[in-house]
Amino acid sequence: MNTSLVFLLVITMIMLLINKNKFGTYYSSFFFVVLPYTIIIFINNVIMCKRGFYPISEKTIYIISLGEFLFFLGTLVGRIRKKNKVINNNRIKESQVVNSTLIAFTIISCGIVFVDLLMCIRRYGLGNYISGGELYARGQIAEHFRLVLVILSILLIEEYLKKKKLYHMFLLICSLGLIFSSFIKYHIIATFLSIIIYFALVHREYLKKIGVVFGSLIIVSFVLTYVITFKSYNASVTNTFYGNHLWGYIAGGILNIDNGTTFFSMRRTDLSFVLWIVEMITSFPSMITNKLFGFSFTDYIFCQKTIEFNLGASSSNVICIPGAAYIQGGLICFAIFVFVAGMIIEYVFCKAKRTVSMSRLVATSVFLSYCMLSFFASFFELSAPWETMLLSFVVVEITKIKFVVKH
Repeated sequence: MNTSLVFLLVITMIMLLINKNKFGTYYSSFFFVVLPYTIIIFINNVIMCKRGFYPISEKTIYIISLGEFLFFLGTLVGRIRKKNKVINNNRIKESQVVNSTLIAFTIISCGIVFVDLLMCIRRYGLGNYISGGELYARGQIAEHFRLVLVILSILLIEEYLKKKKLYHMFLLICSLGLIFSSFIKYHIIATFLSIIIYFALVHREYLKKIGVVFGSLIIVSFVLTYVITFKSYNASVTNTFYGNHLWGYIAGGILNIDNGTTFFSMRRTDLSFVLWIVEMITSFPSMITNKLFGFSFTDYIFCQKTIEFNLGASSSNVICIPGAAYIQGGLICFAIFVFVAGMIIEYVFCKAKRTVSMSRLVATSVFLSYCMLSFFASFFELSAPWETMLLSFVVVEITKIKFVVKH
């Protein structure tokens, strides 16, 4: 291992130990959002380089190390000083869902998404639908209900833990299956991560088991997506391809920091750090204004300016959020960005640990899942994360409605 990698491992371990000694737990926003960077860099430079991937450069490792340190400082500022209460099942009283309403809402949502799935298969053909992924138009209403299923999946798990009824598990499997049926990888991956983070906030006693189960499901769903896609093409690929493609997906955003820096400096492409931030913040309202009035707050899309970069054994056209901040804003903007991000994310995380609101817990779980995926790319440039967070407050309130039948 080179000096930069040892340095990264040491400072990451020190910051984790500080969290443990000062706050009594490893599980903080730093653990969920930042630790994946260290793990990915270590695995890539120690293991995956032997399988043909390029090593992550010392320059990139030092940039990530600085980012991790500044993010950690931000979490210290953002952390709520009041002693966090321990959440348990009895604490979430005001947000108790009505079981019958939850079941009915889930069945209706699954039905809408399933009917749209059948219509898409009929319109495009099963093979084309599977291989086309997000290229094919789906029913707009059904796509909103697919996001609703993300929220309902968390509520169904909560109800299953309380009541241990098999129909909750059955509906959960149906919901996850229909989310997966979009064949858009981040849909199901973000859902699984949201569930893991929800358990970190509410049911920490189950976190290790849930982490192993849903962490494994993330890998399985990723590979299964490509297996089904290539089967639809009648294409034959080796098992090595799946492993390399999976790692290219995981590590591409970090590996491409150097590629992106070189590419944009040579192209002299106009980049704007400020417009990039505005794009992320306004992606959801832009979706609404574009539908109603035909305009968006900004047409600046950083990810569309990149190309397919060679990673050695694979390729990728994405750049992680810290890398995008560094490439577009330079070192100072990068430093300010990761510090403020650490402050905001930790504040949201701590507020969620102390809340009695189920809707806030679900919304926070969704928010942190996309923050956790920052090592891949910025999903906040899409409307789906913001819409899912807003829908959390609506869906949870709907499931609390109790319908009374008068005789």
